[in-house]
Amino acid sequence: MTLTPQPGPSTYTPSLCILCGDAAVQDILLNVILFVPFGLGMRLAGFGRRRAIVIAACTTITVELLQMHIIAGRDSSLGDVITNTLGGALGVSLADSWRLWVLPTARQARRLMWGGAVIWVGVLAASVWGLQRALPPTTMWGQWEPELLHFDRFSGTVLNANAAGFPFPPGAFGSDSTFRHRLVSDSVLVRASVIPGSPTQRVAPILGIYDWQKTQIFLLGQRGRALQFSMRTNAGRSLLRDPVIELDDVFPVAAPVGVERRDTVRVAGGVVAGSLVVQASDVHGVRERRVPLSPGLGWSFFIPWGYAFGAETPFLSMLWLGGLFFPLVYWSSRSGRRDERFAILCGAVVLGLVASPLVLHGTAASWSDWFGVAAGAAVGMGVAALGERAGARWRALRLISSPDGAA
Repeated sequence: MTLTPQPGPSTYTPSLCILCGDAAVQDILLNVILFVPFGLGMRLAGFGRRRAIVIAACTTITVELLQMHIIAGRDSSLGDVITNTLGGALGVSLADSWRLWVLPTARQARRLMWGGAVIWVGVLAASVWGLQRALPPTTMWGQWEPELLHFDRFSGTVLNANAAGFPFPPGAFGSDSTFRHRLVSDSVLVRASVIPGSPTQRVAPILGIYDWQKTQIFLLGQRGRALQFSMRTNAGRSLLRDPVIELDDVFPVAAPVGVERRDTVRVAGGVVAGSLVVQASDVHGVRERRVPLSPGLGWSFFIPWGYAFGAETPFLSMLWLGGLFFPLVYWSSRSGRRDERFAILCGAVVLGLVASPLVLHGTAASWSDWFGVAAGAAVGMGVAALGERAGARWRALRLISSPDGAA
C-alpha cells in the first residue's frame, strides 16, 4: 500500500514538516493506525518492547527512503516517520495491556465505562460540529469549469448556473451579506444546466466557489459518469476530510454526437433540510441522493481515498456507531452495577444522539444511527454474557481438577 507508484515525479525532496498538507490531521491519525497492528503483532509474538519499537522505526524509515528515491509519485516527510513509529509503540502498549481492555476486573470495568462514555459523547459532538459548513470571512469567487491542479477538465459545456438563488457568472461574489446568509441557511443549492461531455478519470469541476487563498468552498463536478458535490466544513478546516456525495450514471458513456438543446442535463448539489444532496434531471426524469449530516458520519473524516457518500453510507454509519458503543456496553456489563450502568449508557446515548445536535445546531440522528447503537449494545451484552459463562466453566474445571476438589 505504501510502495504503490502514483502519478508524479520519480523522486521528491524530503520534507521536515510534521503537519503537512490540507489533510494533515487525517494523515497523522491514519499513519498511527497503520502501524498499530505491526507493533501489536511483534509484541504478542514475543519481541521485546524496545526491539519491536526499533523495528517499527526502521521499517518506516525504509519506506520513506524508498518513496524518496525509487517509488514514483510518493512523497515522504519527518512527520510520517514520527507518526508511524508512534503507531508501533501504541501497538506494543496495547499488547502489554490487553487484559485490562478484554478481561477487566469490576473496578477496572467501571472506570472504563465512565471513560468510554465521555469519549463516546465527545466523538459524536465533534462529528456534529465537523459536519457544519465553514465559510471564510473574506471575498469568495465563483467559476465555471475551473482549471485546477489534480483535477480533470470538464469536457462539456455549462449553459447557465446559480448559487443559493443568485445568478452565478464567473468572478467575485464580494461579501454580500444576503448571499452569505443563504449559503449557511438550512437549504442551499448550487445549480447548473450543462451539455455533457465524455466520462473523466478524476473529478472534473463544473462549478466552484473559492476564497482568496483558492480554498474550495463548494464544488459541483463530474467523476467518471457520476455527478459529485462537496463542500467546505469544520472538518476540512481542522485538516480532516470534507464530506462528498455522488450520484451514479448521470452523464452518458460518450459525448453526444451533434449536440443539441435536448441533450441538456440539469445538475445540482447542496444542503437541504440538514441533508447533503445531489440531483440530476434530464428528459428521462429526476434523480436524487440524500445523506443526512447526522452524528454517525464521523467515520467519513478519516477515509484516505476519494470516497463519496453512496447507497452504502447508512450501513457504514451503523458499523461505526455500533463499533464505538460495543466496548462501552461490554465494560458496563462487567462492572456489576446494574443501576449505574443503565444510567450511564442511557445518558451517553441521549447526550450523543439527541443533545449534541440540538446544542450545536446540527442534524438529528438518523434511523441508521439509532439502529447501529442498538446493534452495538446487543453485541456487547452478548459477548459479555458469553465471557461470563466461559469464565464460570473455567473456574469450575479448575476446582474439579485441583487436589482439594478431587478429595
